[in-house]
This record gives sequence, structure tokens and C-alpha cells, in this order.
Amino acid sequence: MRKKDWWIGIISLFFIVLLLDFINFDNWLYQAILSNLGFSQKPYYDLSFWVMFGAVGSVFAASMAWQANEAVKKQLKIEQEPYVVLKDEIFIYEVGNQKYLPIESMMLKVKNIGRGSALKVTINGNKSNPEIAFFEADQPHSIDLFAGEAKSDWKVDRHNLIMIVKEQIGKEISTFEQLNEPFYLYIHYSDQNGNSYLTEVGLECFGFSPGGLSAGIRQKFSLKVMKNRSLNPV
Repeated sequence: MRKKDWWIGIISLFFIVLLLDFINFDNWLYQAILSNLGFSQKPYYDLSFWVMFGAVGSVFAASMAWQANEAVKKQLKIEQEPYVVLKDEIFIYEVGNQKYLPIESMMLKVKNIGRGSALKVTINGNKSNPEIAFFEADQPHSIDLFAGEAKSDWKVDRHNLIMIVKEQIGKEISTFEQLNEPFYLYIHYSDQNGNSYLTEVGLECFGFSPGGLSAGIRQKFSLKVMKNRSLNPV
């Protein structure tokens, strides 16, 4: 809270307590509590203005301290928050001499562009279940990324990726050149405090020509990242 806001709060509190003391609010509240509890009303020693101001001021100060503490905790969380995104593109085929030549391994490039470490990073086509993965058998199911760290050789199982696309678009496809609409992958990860995060990645297929292949032209077809979008908090 800014210094100006503190002074406004203290001055406002001063006049509120002054008004309450003037209308003898403390005596009225005392007698109302006794009446509701079934006790007979008893004489009440009227508290002085300064005693009331000190009591209410203590509550006000405690409230301001709590707000300041919450603001610090919120800022600290922002500074430690990871944000993992999918970068560049995923090459699928290289084309030449009227043939599709599958790239040996389809690789994902992920990077943590947030300020904190990202733990248990995994990617799949399921928004709610981080346990499902689509990497090749010799690849890790999940990885950890420090702030600013990237991994560019995470190999994807081509068959599993096609299955994910089929499930999302609701169409039967066997190769990526049959894909003419976007689909989504989801990056699951957590921070050092155990909070879960989710990034939605939109991808589209580029490079396939409706007219077929041209003789003698070598070209790479790929899935390109269109947008990374944070879906936090999870």
C-alpha cells in the first residue's frame, strides 16, 4: 500500500471512531449483546475516545499488514512462475523426386521462458491428464527445465501423434498431408511449490501442395506452432 493510502486510511479511521464515540456506539453495542444473550442490562463504563481509537487502530494496522504480506506473496509467486512453450516447427517430411521421405525423428523444441523452474514437464493431446505421453520409447516421459532452459531433441512417436490428431479433429487420417485444420497439444508442468500449470499450443500443417509434388523440387513439410497460450491457474 502506498504512503498516501496509509494517511487517508488513518484520517478516515480517526473521524469514524470520533463519530462512533459521539453517538455512544460502544454503550449501545454492549447493551445489545447483553440483551441478545438473555442477560439483564448492566451499567457500562464508557470508553474514552482515545482508547477506542487505539483498539480500532490496532485492528486496522493488523489488516494493513496482512494485505502487505499477501501482496509480497503474490509478487514472489509471479517471480517464481514458470512458463513452458513449444518453439519453432516440427519437420515431418522432406520431399524430392516425387517421393515423401519421412524425417528420421520428429523432434519437439520446448523452452521455459518463465522466471522459475518448471518441473515434470510433459506434453500430450490431453488437457486434463499429464500421465499420457507420445514420445518415442527411448525418450523421457517428463523433464525439468530451469528458467530460460530449452530442450530441442525431444523425439515424438509419429503414430501416437497421428492418433492424437485423429481424436481431436474427429476424422480418419493416416498421414499428415491429409490434415487441413489446426490441432492442439498441451504442456503440463509444475513449479517448486507443487502448483500445476498448463500451456495450450496450437499447430497447423504447412508445406503440402494441393496439386501434388513437383519433380526435382526438394521441400520440407512441417507442423508449425501458431500460438502458445497459458491456461493457468490449473
